[in-house]
Amino acid sequence: MSLILPPWYFTDETDNITAAVGTSFTCNANSADGTAVRLIPASGGLTHDAHLLVVRFHPDASNFGYNPICLVDILTDPAGGTSWGSIIDDLLIAAAGPGDSPDQAYQRGFIFPIWIPSGSSIGVRGRAHHTSSQAVRCHIWAFGNPSRPELWWCGTKVETLGTTASPAAGTAVTPGYSPSWGSWTSIGSVTTGTYGWIQLGHGGENTTTQSNQNMFCEIGAGSQKLPGTGRYWIGHNTSEQSKVDHTFPSWCNIPEGTQMQARIMSGTASPAAVNLALYGVY
Repeated sequence: MSLILPPWYFTDETDNITAAVGTSFTCNANSADGTAVRLIPASGGLTHDAHLLVVRFHPDASNFGYNPICLVDILTDPAGGTSWGSIIDDLLIAAAGPGDSPDQAYQRGFIFPIWIPSGSSIGVRGRAHHTSSQAVRCHIWAFGNPSRPELWWCGTKVETLGTTASPAAGTAVTPGYSPSWGSWTSIGSVTTGTYGWIQLGHGGENTTTQSNQNMFCEIGAGSQKLPGTGRYWIGHNTSEQSKVDHTFPSWCNIPEGTQMQARIMSGTASPAAVNLALYGVY
């Protein structure tokens, strides 16, 4: 007879959900950093170590008809103030969407098993590819102190692959037309750490979006899909809206010095190139 152990859980949680729609900030136009905005906590810093960070973004206004691509940094100050340093660079999002409702489908979500020490404050800033600024809202949760720490892994750094600061964008990947995949495309430079977790950033298209309603994306290396990285679903429409969904865990063991890649398959003929980036925790 074997003993079935109970699952672990986090004993602490801090978030910015004081209202239904999170914290508003502005991604400045022309790839210029916007003003840093404090997310959590209101003052004094976290009261616990964080071991998992969950971040979601959604549009704060309807900005149809132009390039929606934005890059967003997650900031911390270990002293609990606002002397910010970036802990996660260039989260690739598409800020344009149907309005300010947090339950809209046009959101971007990221999960990072990363350690942030107690006493830290957390902030955000962003920049937009377009000549007009974009208003975005951020929801963030910091979970800490797993009940069974021997079963939980988290890193201390996040590496961003495939983005450019100006213009604010990711790497263009051209999809294939179903049932054919597009070519494997290198995303950024080789990894500088051994990743234990990886996930995709998606920012839509650089030009007027097509109605590429059904696309799948795979993460790979050496022109091979990486086991355990799952498959992302991406959708676009002609109102400059886009969405992405991924429900598979992103644990991995990717060695330092690996050239990461991605490929896409679209259900739309002659699909336009899609902006992608990758984020590895180590």
